[in-house]
Amino acid sequence: MSEDHPVIAIELGLHNEQMHRVLQGILTFGAAHPEIALEDCCFFNEKPGFETRAPRWTGKADGAVIGIAREPGVVEWIRRGRVPTVNVGGALMDSPLASVVADIDRMAQLVVEHLSGAGYHNFLYVGRTQADCSRHYREALADRLERQGCDLPFVECPVICFRDSRDSLSNPAVDRRIIGAIKRARKPLGVVAISDQIAAGVCRFARNLGLSIPQEVAVVGYGDTNVARIASPPITTIRPDYERIGYEAARLVHRMIQGKRPASKIVIVTGEELIARASTIGKPRRNGRRSMQHAIDMIQRKACDGIRIPEIAADLQMSTRAFELQFADEVGHTVGEEMRRVRLERAKELLAKTELSVTRIANLVGYSDTTYFAKFFRQREKQTPSEFRQTQSQAKTELIIDDDAPTARDRAPQADRDGRQRSRSPIGP
Repeated sequence: MSEDHPVIAIELGLHNEQMHRVLQGILTFGAAHPEIALEDCCFFNEKPGFETRAPRWTGKADGAVIGIAREPGVVEWIRRGRVPTVNVGGALMDSPLASVVADIDRMAQLVVEHLSGAGYHNFLYVGRTQADCSRHYREALADRLERQGCDLPFVECPVICFRDSRDSLSNPAVDRRIIGAIKRARKPLGVVAISDQIAAGVCRFARNLGLSIPQEVAVVGYGDTNVARIASPPITTIRPDYERIGYEAARLVHRMIQGKRPASKIVIVTGEELIARASTIGKPRRNGRRSMQHAIDMIQRKACDGIRIPEIAADLQMSTRAFELQFADEVGHTVGEEMRRVRLERAKELLAKTELSVTRIANLVGYSDTTYFAKFFRQREKQTPSEFRQTQSQAKTELIIDDDAPTARDRAPQADRDGRQRSRSPIGP
């Protein structure tokens, strides 16, 4: 281990689907920095076992990226590792440790705009006590709802576990509190959950109470995990950029290993997206294909300028949820995907036709982070922006050479050995 060839330990709970995405981001950073070695300290159960021993990376690594929930003694356990440590996911964001987290204020904005735009004015939050980010998320939601004159009652779950019963979120007492809160709330009700697992449980509780989803109870989860996709109905959810969170966490701990103090102990990663599904959007109201063509035209003109989905829906005099579903139904993909497509095509055009830097082009098409833009571009085009530009330049060169080459009409007739001009008939030599 040394500053020139550092070892970064990875302690993530790989029973958690989101942590697999975080791990992918860490691996991407590692691939870009071959001088770094990664030490596998991942675990596959609920807790890494910090009660009685030092971290597994102690004496083996120069720094660590971890994803661990808040439990009594966890911060002291991490400190026993005696290396720079960065936590991902927000569970320990109120601790003295450095953390890389999603943009909680932006998440709250997306959810409130989505539910309010759909006509929901009664709300309930179901969080988790082991995560500091759960409280911050609730406070951000409550702040935005208060501006609209709405309250945000809440219920906290101490443990999320489906192993014993598919109908239980935590324990009978907590289940009863959630069910009671749903029953007492005025309808229609918008429920915001700190995870897709909790959101799936809320959907089951609502159905067991005879409530229709989303007409009487709309549910929004967090994480965009497979749980949200296979739930009945599929769950609207917030999808953070977990891969980038992992990448930024690895970059931060690398800098800390080099002796560089972070400007802030909390690094906020943007790029959240609300994935609208049947738990909130229901069936769309038909307004005709002309409205969707108008939406496409707006996206073509303004996607690179940062226009947001609620702004397009408002221009069409539609709720955000109705617009999102109708667009996907008639166009064949989501509004967010259309925006990304337009930005990508504009970026390709600028790369091919201008000498602007990649950073400048990223800014012009709506991406403030060049690294994130480059990753997005590579995922779509299977090559980096610079490689794409080089390919386009080579194609232009070949075209110029071909255009300058003489055609068959321009070539002088060939002479045979006797000096006589060769000729060919249309049907043979």
